[in-house]
Amino acid sequence: MQFKVTLAWLCAVRVGAASSPCDVVDLGYTLHEGSEYTSGNVHYCNFTNVHYAAPPLGSRRFKRPEMPGKNRTTQTAGPYPIQCFQATPGWFELVGQSIGNRTDIPTITPDDVPAAGKGETEDCLVLDILAPKSVLSNKASNVAVLVNIHGGGFVVGSKTYNGPGIGFLEAAARNGIDLVYVSINYRLGLFGFLAGAAGDGIPHNLGLLDQRLALQWVQKYIHHFGGNANSITVTGESAGGGSILYHLGAGDVPWASLFSKAIPQSPFVAYQAQEQQTETLGRVLKAANVSSPASLKGMSSEDLRVVNGVAVGNARPYGTFAFGPVRDDDFSAYPPKVISQWSDTDSISMMPSFNSKEGEIFASPFVKSSTKYEEYLASLFPELSDDGMTTVTKELYPADFSGRYGYKDNVGRLAQTFGDALIVCSAYSVNLAAQRLGHSYAYQFSVPPGVHGEDLEYIFYDWHSSGSHINTTMAKYLQTYMTNFAVKGQPDAERSGCADLPSFPPAHDLTLENLNSTSIKPLEKDKLYAKRCEWWIQGLVQG
Repeated sequence: MQFKVTLAWLCAVRVGAASSPCDVVDLGYTLHEGSEYTSGNVHYCNFTNVHYAAPPLGSRRFKRPEMPGKNRTTQTAGPYPIQCFQATPGWFELVGQSIGNRTDIPTITPDDVPAAGKGETEDCLVLDILAPKSVLSNKASNVAVLVNIHGGGFVVGSKTYNGPGIGFLEAAARNGIDLVYVSINYRLGLFGFLAGAAGDGIPHNLGLLDQRLALQWVQKYIHHFGGNANSITVTGESAGGGSILYHLGAGDVPWASLFSKAIPQSPFVAYQAQEQQTETLGRVLKAANVSSPASLKGMSSEDLRVVNGVAVGNARPYGTFAFGPVRDDDFSAYPPKVISQWSDTDSISMMPSFNSKEGEIFASPFVKSSTKYEEYLASLFPELSDDGMTTVTKELYPADFSGRYGYKDNVGRLAQTFGDALIVCSAYSVNLAAQRLGHSYAYQFSVPPGVHGEDLEYIFYDWHSSGSHINTTMAKYLQTYMTNFAVKGQPDAERSGCADLPSFPPAHDLTLENLNSTSIKPLEKDKLYAKRCEWWIQGLVQG
């Protein structure tokens, strides 16, 4: 199978031709000029590369983000969309390819790290705002806001990762409603998630703290663009969806102060164990040829970018990314467990989802035996106890290849395990909590091949593109569901622009909506799915 979701790792953007500058928006600390575009019947302004934080350069490298200082010079978009430094793991080269005589992942050296792309910079803490021209002209519009947190394994991606997001404004406009769209950058790789050394003076989870500050920025400033700070829905896929769960599970800053509804799609949640942190830090120091993390603070941006590329490139085991969230004072507990135990939270409304074959692209093709399967699990989950390993390998995912457990060989067995443990069951925890405390509009995306990231082409569909190979009807349905949920709180609340939109009732028990190539209808998940997820939520991480 060719890896159909390569777009999830690319940053191509099409926004159409700008007709003229938009009015300058005065944010107090700075002024920003947008550009006016037209997409179909939607006339909108795009405010690109707006700084929500001070540049994390010099003494601010590896520091918690701060609000930007005052600069009353009018800011414009600049020549390129800004993105944080990117890096991809070496195993990515093997996804969907024949491994031939290979026995392991290729080793990445500094010479293998590609040059920085256009717009890549360490000074990357910016966001984009798309607002309909009519909303911007009437700041009292007070319309709902959809904020996107991009995915990419916490090592790659940007605010324009999958496209500019104009499809959301188009879907809303066709239903006679308005929406402001925001998409954010956050620090990636070692710049945002370096960990593993106690007392090194480097805070952990800087990328998550960047996201938090961006959401606080939206709360404070979105009214300047006609948005309503009391009606903010956050969405994100993969690491973006997982990020939403980290914010939902954080105890020090209540998530309700940041957003009111959430659409976590294929939420990737995996705390880095201490052993994994130590191994990654060792690779970083070796690649940088230094003896302590403190020495990284003085390196040039370019040299540190290459070190990051080597560290991520040599991520082990297959399917992992070297960097990601760790437990600390800000994010101290395992999000799915915390969320599943919510009891005194106000009424909530969530729209969690997962794909039908989440783990397939992450499953190592080198796992050909039960022994290799168990060795891989021990590497992926070093904190898993002996009893836990027995439960996983003998009860939840036994070496039964008849198909009754959802797989027919050890690679498929690993795919099922990986997908459940790190993605599917994260969505499951949100679904259960939202059902109990409010409304959950959970769904499974099953359009073939249904692998992780396959839904991104649908989520970010451009209504005016040509030659698309996807099911455009399903794409329009999905965007309409998302914008309806953001504005009205119910996916099928408004149908005026999509008369044949199928109904989308709240989830109940193990039933959720199934979006496939031909229909949208309820799907009853089996009890094995629930059993597996209940175990992963409670058994993977204690605390």
